Formats: sequence, C-alpha cells, structure tokens
Amino acid sequence: RGVPQDDTEAVRLYYLAAKQGDASGLLNYGQCLEQSRGVLQDYREAARFYSLATEQGRAEAMCNLAALCGSGMGVPQDIAEAARYYRLAAEQGDVHAQHNLGVFYATGRGVPQDFGEAARLFHLAADQGFVRSQLYLGSIIFQQHYAGRALPGAPGEAARFIAQAAQQ
Repeated sequence: RGVPQDDTEAVRLYYLAAKQGDASGLLNYGQCLEQSRGVLQDYREAARFYSLATEQGRAEAMCNLAALCGSGMGVPQDIAEAARYYRLAAEQGDVHAQHNLGVFYATGRGVPQDFGEAARLFHLAADQGFVRSQLYLGSIIFQQHYAGRALPGAPGEAARFIAQAAQQ
C-alpha cells in the first residue's frame, strides 16, 4: 500500500534477503520461483529455497516443500517425505499442514490409514476455522459412525462442524 506493486522489485528484495539467510526471504523467494511471480518458474530451485527456510523452522516452507514432495515437482516424488514435512509443520500449528496430514491419514497416503488420527488433525484445523477441515471432520465422523466405528461425539459433533463450515 502506498507504492505500486512491482513483482520484479519484490523478487530482487526477497533474493537479497534469501542470500543473507533470512528465513522469510528464503520462503518468499521460493514462492516466487514456484508461482512464477517476477521470475521464471523453477520448482527445483523453489524446493531448494524452501528446504533452507525449513532448516530454520519455517512451518509455511515445510508445508510448501511437502506439497512439492507429494507431487514430484522439482524433487523426486516421495509421499512419506511429504507426510514428514506436513507433520513438522502441523506440530507448529500450521492449519494447512494439519489439514493435509489429516487427508494423508484418512486415505493412507504416505502413512498408515488411521481415521482417529485423521479426525484429530482435522479437529485441530477445524478449531482454527479452516472450512475444509470442518467439512472433512464432519464427514469422517459420520462415515465412521455409520460404519460402526464411532469416533467421539458422533453424530452430533459431525453436524456441528458441517454447520460451522456452511456458515462461512
């Protein structure tokens, strides 16, 4: 605000910060590379910058690196490694990582299928107002209830989360 948007200048400044090892600079420059904002798209370089920011504990970088690992963009596809990065970010309270790791547990992708753990992770994200997690949590509680494997709070809890999502 106050100055015109200039992606080229933003990239230059992010790169300068990244060269100095600044975690935010590393993350932001990686996002520019991944999203082709002001620079040519380069998933491999984006992954490298995310990895450096991850080493400094940046949850958002962990989440972005997990997505690249899961898709095989810029790095060899490694679903277990994606789950590991999502877990690290989820432990820091990153709502996207909590949701995505919940999806992994619900589907058995990169981790053993565990509906209880999926519900726990969706609950963490849902409590932060993450709409998709509210829907997924409601759905998983209903599914498990009707399959005879009721999770705590079913089905009233499920209806509550679905209603919360609908209100948003």
